[in-house]
Amino acid sequence: MKQPTRLAIAIRGHLAEYGWAAPKGAAHLAMLADLLEDGEVGEILPEAARPMFAMMVGMLAELGKRLQRWKRKSRVEPAKMRSRAG
Repeated sequence: MKQPTRLAIAIRGHLAEYGWAAPKGAAHLAMLADLLEDGEVGEILPEAARPMFAMMVGMLAELGKRLQRWKRKSRVEPAKMRSRAG
C-alpha cells in the first residue's frame, strides 16, 4: 500500500513544481488523471513533462488494479483452506 501512496505524492509534488496544487486523497487521483490526460492541467504542462506524468498516472492505475486483484485473491484463499479442512 505504500507504493501507490508514494507515487501519488510524487505526482502531486511534480505538479506543484508547475504551479498546480493538487488535493490529497485517493478520491482526487482519478480526477487528476483525467485533467492530466485531456484537461487544463495537461495543456499547461511543458511538452517534455507530459510523458512523465502519463507514465506515472499509468503506473498508479496499474498498481490499483494489482492491489484489487490481491485483495480478491486473499479473500478467496482462506475460504478454500476452510473447505479443505472441514
